[in-house]
Formats: sequence, structure tokens, C-alpha cells
Amino acid sequence: MKNGLSWIVYIAVATVTLIGAPAFAGATIKIEANAATQTVEVVADGAVAIESAEPFSEVFIANADIADISSITGTSLYILGKNPGRTTLMLTRDDSSIISSIDIRVSPDTTELQRRLSEVLPDEEIKVLSANDGFVLTGSVSGPEVVSRALEVAGHYAQGKISNLLNVRIQEAPPMPEPKPEKVEPEPAVEIVDPAEVEAQIRELLPDELVSVHDLGGTIVLSGKISSQERAQQAVQIAQLLVGDAEISNLLTVTENQVCKVRMRRGGELFETVIPCRESS
Repeated sequence: MKNGLSWIVYIAVATVTLIGAPAFAGATIKIEANAATQTVEVVADGAVAIESAEPFSEVFIANADIADISSITGTSLYILGKNPGRTTLMLTRDDSSIISSIDIRVSPDTTELQRRLSEVLPDEEIKVLSANDGFVLTGSVSGPEVVSRALEVAGHYAQGKISNLLNVRIQEAPPMPEPKPEKVEPEPAVEIVDPAEVEAQIRELLPDELVSVHDLGGTIVLSGKISSQERAQQAVQIAQLLVGDAEISNLLTVTENQVCKVRMRRGGELFETVIPCRESS
């Protein structure tokens, strides 16, 4: 077996607690050895199992309020999603050298809300996405009353944290007589904005901020945590310069410097301490 880290990540389908081992099923994600910082997604109240081919001596979780660790052995551990947000997991050897640093992203579970909207509004095209600690509703619906009903249902899952990007379909009018065709010059093609390019530019100019960029049906959505309202406005201005006439939705959350709980394993026991922290992207 080659030196380095070999991972098998299982996606959990059941809620777990700190007592006992969670149940897992579904796809398997493999992360190659000696890779750069990797990202692991886990939903709140869900879990991910990580198996390392190389034994580790210590485990660090930067913010135990976002994610926790459980059922640790010499080569395996469980990551438990607690609250939406981002934090870092680090494994080290006996000589304190780093085996791997993993970006942990905990997001709200959209499964139950998506299922309930499909039951209540079965003929509508509504998709639920997670953003920070809330939900984004996108898609096309038949009328304004459907929008109100969808927001009412979603409010039971995240009161005051629902972003509405639903579009109301225009009713088709009776066909008009076809006019005599005229020669029309082709319109220039609309350039599609790559969200990854926008995110990379924001991170280059604001390297200390946690900003994610997504394209939701032509709307550029900025989400994540940022240190001040001024920085949030700067991020929006950078996006506007790159996306041109595209619509921008600002879902950035302004946060103060926080105190984080750090847990580490040493000598067979877990220790916990509190330090000033700042999440990194």
C-alpha cells in the first residue's frame, strides 16, 4: 500500500447522535492521496464517514458548533453535521505533520421541503436549494397564488430565511395572424456568465471573505459569510462589473468575529478549548 491518505466517504441517509455508529448507504466518494484541500458536504443532522489508509494521531475540528466528530478509531471517524456553515477538519501524524486538511460544509437538508412542496403543489415546477442557513425557491409556477402558497409551506421549515426566485408563467394569448416575414438581422449572442469566474475574481480581491457564486436560472446569487456590510457591497460591485446586465441576488450574511470551539484528540482523550476563529474558504 502506498504512503499517503486514501479516503472512502459514505453519504448518510439517517439522522445520527454522538452515541453509537450511524447507518450509511448510497454513493461512495473517493479522494486521492496527497491531494489539495478537499471539500466534504454534509447536511445538518446528517453524517459522513471518513476512512484513512494512514493512521492519524490527532484530529482537529475548527468549529464544533457547525460539525462534530464521533466514533474515532486509529483510521476512521464520523463527521456529524450540526448547524449550517463551513469549518475545517485536520488530521495529523505523531510528529504533528498534517496528513490532510478538509473543508467541511454543512447545509440545510432540502429533501423534506422538496417532498412536501411536490405533495401540496404537484403540478408546479419548484426546486429547493440551500443557501447559508435558509432555502431558495426557484422554478416556474402558474400564478401568484402558487408563489404565496409555496412561501407559506417553506416558512414552516425556515421562518424568515426563504429567498423567492419563483417565476410566474405568462398565460398564452390566442394566436394572432402571422405578419409578413421581414428580414431581421440576427441579434448578437448573449454571453453566458461563468459563476466560477465571478467567484474567483471576488476571492482574489477579497481573499479573507467566504463568498460563493451560483447561477440560478440566469440570476447570479452571492451567498456566504462576510465580515462587514462594506465588504458585502464591494463583492456585489465586483460581480456587477463581470456579469453586465444579468440580475444579481445578494444573500451574503454579515458576521462579526466569532469564538470557536476546537476539539482535538490526544492520548486517547478528547480535549476542548475556545479560541478566536475565522473560517477560511
